[in-house]
Amino acid sequence: MNEKKSTGKKGKALNIENFIATALEEYKTLRDESKQCSINMFSAFSIGLGVIGIAAISGFSLWGVPEGQFVSLIVFYAFIPIVIGSSVFLWLGEAARFKRVGDYICFIEIKLSLIFKELCKDNNFGEKWEFFQKRIEHNLKLPSTKLYLGYPLVWEQWLRDTRLIPTKRRFQAIGHLGWVYKSRLCSFMAIFALSWIVALILTFKYYKWEFPPTFSYISRHYFILFLLGGIVLLFLVFWGSIYIIGKELETKSKTIDLDEIENEFKKRPRHS
Repeated sequence: MNEKKSTGKKGKALNIENFIATALEEYKTLRDESKQCSINMFSAFSIGLGVIGIAAISGFSLWGVPEGQFVSLIVFYAFIPIVIGSSVFLWLGEAARFKRVGDYICFIEIKLSLIFKELCKDNNFGEKWEFFQKRIEHNLKLPSTKLYLGYPLVWEQWLRDTRLIPTKRRFQAIGHLGWVYKSRLCSFMAIFALSWIVALILTFKYYKWEFPPTFSYISRHYFILFLLGGIVLLFLVFWGSIYIIGKELETKSKTIDLDEIENEFKKRPRHS
């Protein structure tokens, strides 16, 4: 009889070990994918800037050459904005993949936390760790989080939780650094706008708005307003769509409290 009990306990322990090993392997695979997404995002940003820099230098070098004025116009009106658009959408694609991986990593972390909670429930580790966690956060000058950090593998949850904690700092250096991502998009937006401004200056300076004789004085002004309005509209539509997509990717999750969820689970209506 005792032999059967020991065999059952051993089998149960073995199943838990296999579960944890499988979950850790899955966690490691997703972490590698997350790291690759981050690398791809940086590559899209840096390669895009490199191509834009080369194109801008070429455009400026052709600025004063009569034969190259039209080419310079095309560079600033079309080529640089197209490169920026391609880089931004590649960056957003990797950002969406990055968030998707992070979402599922949270599921793995919570599954493992439930197991570790059961394994640690017979000792005073939980109560002891809560005291240590508050002291560590205070000494490291970190914002105090409601998330219990006593179990291993809560990195993704911690990143999301600390990002939502109110702070007096304008640029906090903890959690998912949303301001870093926004600054990169804003730099692309500024270059996009600057490219069109340079193209307009080039048009004014070299082409001098030489309209056909049939164009009246009022028609010329309407044409200029139409051109500028079209540019502004395209700019707003493009970056408006980027803003909408970016807002969907922004992580605004709540703290995942295992005790709170477990209490709700116990209070749920049971179906006979």
